[in-house]
Amino acid sequence: MNQPTPRRPRQQDAEHRRRRPQPWWTRVQTALVGRCRRMADWIRRTARLVQEGSPAEYVAQRLDAFTVEGEQARRVRRKRTLARVTAHVEAHIVKIKIVLSSLLLALSCVACAASPSVFTALACAAMGFSWLGDALLMQYPPVARRLRQYFLWGMAAFFCAQACYTRLFLRLGEALGTQSLLVVYGFIAVFVAAGVAAWVRTMAFNRAQMLVLRIGALLYAVIVSLMAASACALFVARPWPGLLMLVGGLMFYVSDLLIALSNFGSLHLRHRDIAIWALYAPAQALLLTGVWALSVGL
Repeated sequence: MNQPTPRRPRQQDAEHRRRRPQPWWTRVQTALVGRCRRMADWIRRTARLVQEGSPAEYVAQRLDAFTVEGEQARRVRRKRTLARVTAHVEAHIVKIKIVLSSLLLALSCVACAASPSVFTALACAAMGFSWLGDALLMQYPPVARRLRQYFLWGMAAFFCAQACYTRLFLRLGEALGTQSLLVVYGFIAVFVAAGVAAWVRTMAFNRAQMLVLRIGALLYAVIVSLMAASACALFVARPWPGLLMLVGGLMFYVSDLLIALSNFGSLHLRHRDIAIWALYAPAQALLLTGVWALSVGL
């Protein structure tokens, strides 16, 4: 057998010195020496460039290079940071969705407990159905385990939520006493026409879809249009708190329109879930806040 050659004492001492951690003052001295050498090199390069041309030209050239290169570097860093954050969000999108939906449900329960009324109770029921619809559409395992046609069940849950919202907004407008029926019917006509047109537009590309799904999509388009119309009509009755209802109803309507176009139409969003939830979650929060603000004095 080949036996390892014994190491010489001098070689062993050198390896031991390399492995032994250096004291802190030695590390500081090494770092300072390196910085001084780099500074000296930079001074020599700068002096050589200044000698080749005038100092004003050198300063202007360096400032231009610093501005352009700095802006390009900042732009690249922003793009990389945005891509990294987007990838992290998409990797944990299910957890983020269920956390946001649970927070909205908790907000509605707190509003109902703080000022109990039929309006806050309807808002809490609407948010409960919305939480159930979110869990079904994202196939949250404790809710949608071994469930067939989860999309239809999620649509049914959101249909109940929109029905609760529509009833809530109409009753709230009646309780305020300053809402014109002509305004309400005008908003309903506009939004229902837009919802039916969007349904016709999306189903034209999906003639092979199930009949029950097409009928369910039509009914949901009508009910979400009624919800958005009744929410926007509250803005005319009470401009300041109703502004929350106006913005929330429109954002909710657009988020559902994006879902329909991305699932049944020809719309392809790059970050679909992030774009939809960037509209949906603030819309729910605005609607709940507006209901609480309008129903406090009733």
